[in-house]
Amino acid sequence: MQEGWSIAKIAEWCTNYLAKNGVEDARVNAEYIISHILGKTRLEIYLDPKRTLTKGEYERLRSAIARRAKREPLQYILGTQPFRNIDVKVRQGVYIPRPETEILVDEAIKLIPPHSKYTILELGIGSGAISTAIASEREHVLITATDISELAIQVAMENARPFRERISILKGDLFEPVQRKNIRHDNLQSPIHKRRRLGNAPA
Repeated sequence: MQEGWSIAKIAEWCTNYLAKNGVEDARVNAEYIISHILGKTRLEIYLDPKRTLTKGEYERLRSAIARRAKREPLQYILGTQPFRNIDVKVRQGVYIPRPETEILVDEAIKLIPPHSKYTILELGIGSGAISTAIASEREHVLITATDISELAIQVAMENARPFRERISILKGDLFEPVQRKNIRHDNLQSPIHKRRRLGNAPA
């Protein structure tokens, strides 16, 4: 890859380079990285295919492509991960929210009536994806979350900023900070869990 190349030529080179290094969906990865560097959508980068990159853009792109070729997760390079209806900020040292985690949020949302004022506890908030997603879809819930990692708390607080009046994040191991402050929360149970507790679980 050389300075002065058009976006179209750079996209082709990046795709081939990533594929040669064993990155699956090399074209999609290349497009995401290029669009991230240019601050455009994947479609927009092709609307001006003859455009060349500035020196700064070129250097950032070279660095990002090299990182991806070494199998660094794309989400860490882009700094975000789509999660339900929000974009979650992520960085090295904090787990990337997985698609199946959205199922957990689905189940929680089902247990929380739209206008109820539940108080929820999340242990090990990580990036804050779960708490932030629930707060974005249930506007009356109050959430207390804990984590032992200072980095995780920093990232979670960034993601929870739009809901900072309803999401409180405490540093500590599991229940420890909650017990120390004597914070109460609601116990959400699915119908299956309730049946099992009562001895009526299906055979």
